[in-house]
Amino acid sequence: MSKLSNIGKQYFLVVFGILLFLCYLNGLGNNNGYVLAAAILGVLVAAYYIANGLLAILLPGKLPEKLKNIFAVVDVIAYPAFFFITALLAVIVAYDIMGPTGWIIAIISMVSSLGYATCYALRKFLNLEKIGLITNILGGLFLLSLLLNVLFEMNGNPVSLGDLNIIVIITYAVYVFVLYLVYTKVEA
Repeated sequence: MSKLSNIGKQYFLVVFGILLFLCYLNGLGNNNGYVLAAAILGVLVAAYYIANGLLAILLPGKLPEKLKNIFAVVDVIAYPAFFFITALLAVIVAYDIMGPTGWIIAIISMVSSLGYATCYALRKFLNLEKIGLITNILGGLFLLSLLLNVLFEMNGNPVSLGDLNIIVIITYAVYVFVLYLVYTKVEA
């Protein structure tokens, strides 16, 4: 399984980057400053994932081990950190229309994404294995918040089946699979 993780992760990073790019490409034409900021940041994060995946595909074994370890950590924490920023921008834009469900989902999204990114980075960079359980719990909450953001609008109303954003669902699924490949590589 470790060999599959090493090979598959590179290609799934490129696919995830392309899907993320497609999700935020339309936001570049928006006149709202917050939406435009989220779109620019989304395109930059997508470019990182595409470039990192292509670098790993085109130059296998040529990167120093320390740089590979840094990229491996950034691969996991870049999207949750980006998700925190976009959730914060969404709250700034829509605070006046948000109901209680919207606020709960926004708070869960922000706390879990920032907490997961921070704990994962501390665990890997500082070898703090004691926070492994906290990291895994926050990671699970982060994945739950991704699901809640698909199922509910910003104001807290549930999304109907016809209004589901399929590309976002596929993008989240690819990210979950990338996390699976990272964790199976770590454990193998």
